[in-house]
Amino acid sequence: MGGLENKGLLRGVPVPMIGVLLGAALSLLACPADKGEVCEKYKALLPTKEQVERVIRDFEKFKKRKIQIDTRNLLPSEDKIREVKERYKHLGEFNSQEIDRLRDALLTSTGQQRVWEMFFKEPLPKVSNSKEKVIFYLFSRSVPATTVDNVFQQAISLRGWKFYGVIRGIDKEILSYITSLRNFRHITVKVNPLIFEGVGAQVVPAFVFAECRTVMGVLRTKDCEFKAVLYGDVSLRWALEKYEGEVR
Repeated sequence: MGGLENKGLLRGVPVPMIGVLLGAALSLLACPADKGEVCEKYKALLPTKEQVERVIRDFEKFKKRKIQIDTRNLLPSEDKIREVKERYKHLGEFNSQEIDRLRDALLTSTGQQRVWEMFFKEPLPKVSNSKEKVIFYLFSRSVPATTVDNVFQQAISLRGWKFYGVIRGIDKEILSYITSLRNFRHITVKVNPLIFEGVGAQVVPAFVFAECRTVMGVLRTKDCEFKAVLYGDVSLRWALEKYEGEVR
């Protein structure tokens, strides 16, 4: 990287103009005789000789200043490049015809398993037909933080159910609200308006009890069967007891 003379700028002023400006300032220090009254009036606004000389000295220092960049911290090492090539070399072993066959194979479960094992070198996770019991806690920043925190605290020790906090959308205000909660790091919070729409939730907080099937370890809303919705500023324990009592 070159010095400031290569950049042509010093705090927004073109370098060639520095000399002109400094020269003009020095000339003003020596006031012409026919302008004596004007010069005396504006004398306080003019730089002193010492100030001008200091600017010149500082400018010369900037011109000589060089910034060295260690490119070793910016570019990957040869060992790192070799490691990445070795790790993903199998991805380049397929020609266009094989890729077409793989694409067609993805339409069948057997083909999906084959492709998974080919790329990830491990068996495809089993898809379970059983459903898991899930509680979705719908809330927004209009709900007192203490209420949400208490529900999250009880959810940490919840057994036999999966628990998720759910918000309809995300913006800076709701993000700040969530991160201010004491227990948010221990709870998964989903942004999912489809759950609100799926149960017709118009107000919060609300507990949504559901049974969901996971696909390859991922829970999808369309694979959930919503069983009940309970509204109100109540504890998780009370809501769960109310739901299980109604079911029985």
